[in-house]
Amino acid sequence: MYKFTLAFCAVLLWQCTWGQVDTMDDFSGESEIEGRTNFDDDLRELVEFFRLQMPCGYEPAGIPPLAPLKASYREFQFTTDRADISGNVTNLNVEGLDVFDVRELHFNNVLHKVRYDFNFPEIFFTGLYKTDIITKLFGPAVHVFGDGKLNLTLKNLRLYGSFILRPKLSGGVRMIKFKINTELGDVESKLTGFMNSTLKTRLINAWIEEFISLTFNDSEEDVNAALQRWVASPVNDALDKVPVLAVLALLFGIIDGSLPQETLC
Repeated sequence: MYKFTLAFCAVLLWQCTWGQVDTMDDFSGESEIEGRTNFDDDLRELVEFFRLQMPCGYEPAGIPPLAPLKASYREFQFTTDRADISGNVTNLNVEGLDVFDVRELHFNNVLHKVRYDFNFPEIFFTGLYKTDIITKLFGPAVHVFGDGKLNLTLKNLRLYGSFILRPKLSGGVRMIKFKINTELGDVESKLTGFMNSTLKTRLINAWIEEFISLTFNDSEEDVNAALQRWVASPVNDALDKVPVLAVLALLFGIIDGSLPQETLC
């Protein structure tokens, strides 16, 4: 009964402050009302639980295992002012998503806003790929094709930004005003099979490293749009299946004891 009363109070607090958010969303950073910060530790504990759960995924919410992330077949298409890239990857394997440093994690219980800052030391991509690339990075437009092994490493990838949590009439939760910024330290590309030439493969790998570095560090709008599709949409699909009360119970610490310390597979 005590836990139910606390949960009811949390929901009441959410509803009472929700109306205030609509009038505060457009305030500048200097005008933002700071909420209590004693929920930050609970949020960090929740992130650590997700980290432990990543090798298992969470089937009820449609989340596959993420450490490593595997896919038998994925198509891709990415367009910037420097290149138009399309193709597919088979037997994709992504490692390193569960190895990250939490630089900042803050929950503002007035605005229901989460600020985050994560750094991934290394993320590895392997598999088999096929691609067509039209690039102007060398000057005039050049057509490049490749068919071989994917071997790519992103080093010191920093993801930081913010989002707001809102309840849905359906009973779930959704993430709005999702903002993400990226900084990338280094790229190592060792793909094979470009233009049936060892020399051209070496040159194109150098171009890939430069292209990815420039894209992550200088093309914020392009990366943000891509991550909106790849991150925000799947997360909202998962949150739609999570009751508001469950989210509040975690964020406000209304739980019996601490979260599990090992994966729930």
